[in-house]
Amino acid sequence: MSEGKGYNAVFGDGQLLYTAPGFGPTSYFTSPEGEGTTWTAFDTSQQFNSGPFEMALDRANGIIYSANWGDGLWALKLAP
Repeated sequence: MSEGKGYNAVFGDGQLLYTAPGFGPTSYFTSPEGEGTTWTAFDTSQQFNSGPFEMALDRANGIIYSANWGDGLWALKLAP
């Protein structure tokens, strides 16, 4: 995770935390819940110009919805 880019939202699904910096282009990052210090890129094929300000989980379908500054609404499909 890059330092100094500003993060507005962190969201957990019960196993992982998700976030992205406010400015990109960048992918989302994940960290195990309860740890929160080691972050790895989540699906680097998805690049965003601006990060999230609000996130919600659709647990039944395994999707995190993310409202992003300037990039609209995105759906992040979680691994089964």
